[in-house]
Amino acid sequence: MSGTQDVVVRGRIEGQISLTGCNITVGKEGRIKADLLAKAIQVDGFVDGLLRGEDQILLSQTGRVRGKLIAPQVVLEEGCNFKGTVDMGDRTQDSAE
Repeated sequence: MSGTQDVVVRGRIEGQISLTGCNITVGKEGRIKADLLAKAIQVDGFVDGLLRGEDQILLSQTGRVRGKLIAPQVVLEEGCNFKGTVDMGDRTQDSAE
């Protein structure tokens, strides 16, 4: 799935989601098994995959993620469930390599 508008997921999605420059919110009912790319990602439901946020990734108290988080800013609220790795490397450094 790709698009040019902000998206709220309240169902199930499998595959890849690319929303460059847009925001995605995974609602409490949302279940995603996919790689995500978006400007900002907020997880209130469940995601299994690689999450790449251009600006930020936020796992709320009800959020559950299994996978890898890559973003300049990652917020894990108290009560969230996360299993995986976090990469908060500097984007300018990555582009220079």
